[in-house]
Formats: sequence, C-alpha cells, structure tokens
Amino acid sequence: MKFTAFLPSLLAASSVAIATALPATAATLVPGSTDTYQFENTFPTTDSNLAGDSFVDAFRFRVTSPSEGSVLFRFSVLPTTGVNYFVSQIYFNYFNPDATSPILSNPVIGVNNIGVVNFQETSGNLSQGDDPGVGFLAENTFFSAGVSSGNTGNRLSGGETLGIRFTGDLATVLAALASNTLRIGLDVQGFPDGSDSFVSGPSSVEPEPIVEEPIVEEPVVGEPIVEEPVVSQPPIVSQPPIEEVPEPMTLVGTGLAIGFGAWFKRRQRNA
Repeated sequence: MKFTAFLPSLLAASSVAIATALPATAATLVPGSTDTYQFENTFPTTDSNLAGDSFVDAFRFRVTSPSEGSVLFRFSVLPTTGVNYFVSQIYFNYFNPDATSPILSNPVIGVNNIGVVNFQETSGNLSQGDDPGVGFLAENTFFSAGVSSGNTGNRLSGGETLGIRFTGDLATVLAALASNTLRIGLDVQGFPDGSDSFVSGPSSVEPEPIVEEPIVEEPVVGEPIVEEPVVSQPPIVSQPPIEEVPEPMTLVGTGLAIGFGAWFKRRQRNA
C-alpha cells in the first residue's frame, strides 16, 4: 500500500495534465439508494475494447461504517447465467493535492464475504488506467487487491461479495466519491470477447426517477347491519262482560220457593 504525496514543485509541472485527464463526473449511486454505487464503462482513447460493456450493470459496491472510524466497502457481482465473468483486481485511486494524509488506511480484506472469495493485497494499476480517456493514474492508486493467476478459484464471481474495511471517516469518503477525487476500478475477466475494466463514475448517468405507486385505500369492510323486522302486535279486542247463567238446580229451587210462597198465601186467605 502506498500514498503519493505531491511536492509543490511537482504539482506546478503536472497538476494541469493530471486534472485534465480526470473525468469530471462522480461515482454514480444506484437509483433509489444512498450507499450503493454502480460502475461504468471506461472509454480509452487508444483502444475500443467493448468486451464487457453490456455486463457493466452486474458490478456494484456499497459503502458503510460498521463502527466509528471505520469504512467498509462491499463489492458484489450479480448472479450470472451462461457467462462466467469474474473480478480479478480492485483498485482504489485518490487524487487530492491538498491531502496531508491518506483518505483510507489499515485495510482488512475479507470482511463479511459471501461465497468462496479470497483476495490478497496486490500492486499495479487498472488496465488502461493511464490512458487520458480513463484518467485512473497509477501514481494516485494507493491500494489494490486481487487473486493470483494460479488461484482463480477464489475470485469474485457471480452471486458473491467481497468486503474490504479501512480506517477512515465515512463522511469524508462519501464526499470524495461525490467529488470524484476517490475512484474505484475493476479488472474483470471471463467475458465472451475477452476482459474489460470498469471505473466508478467515469461518465454521467441520469438517475432513474423513483416512481411511487399510488396508495389505494381499501374500504373498511364490516359486518352488515341487519335490521330485524318489526313484528306488529295484534289489536287488543275488548270482550263484553260475560253474564253468569244460573245453574239448573238453582232454577228449580227458586221455582219451588216461589210456588210454596204462593200456596201458603192462598191457604192463609182461605182460613
């Protein structure tokens, strides 16, 4: 790992050439995300390599802070079908003449990996990185990691993730990505037409608008209110008073009493 300190005399002679070689755009966030970045194709002036152009969307990285003072980069490759491409090298490139210390330090490779991935710290620079159309200059590349040519089984392939943790400040790193002073490069092999290189944000990409689906409020379905039918009461019919009818024996006794009384009166008159 190395960090290049630019002396004032060197800057006076080379800063203009270096600055013009750097693209003016910044790392591109995946639409709808705040911490996931995507890679873009490189456009070297001396080579028209298009081997991986149609596969660039399969490569991306996330930047988070698992703890205070640490920054975690997680590189992932989307699952592949029929094409066995893989990342062989990852490069970190930082250009800031005013910097007095590295933006990232103390790398730890292999944090929260997914799959069979085993990268080691390497040296070198992005393929075609020194081309003026790419502007990924070797003197600004301060860290790289990859697999050796004889150990391709541990490469970063489809469906896998590689984590690299540094000592650093997350806000500073995000600002450097946004200003394009910090750039990440990939060397990728296994394309049908050969190998290719990608860089975070080499060209401007309009983010896709986030279309929010309308919220449809479902009606509240409750139990139906069933009104019970009103049962009308039958009209109350007043009954006439029932007169008591004397029993037969009572009628006989009354008749005998009346007859006896009449006979007794006649007898008294005749006496």
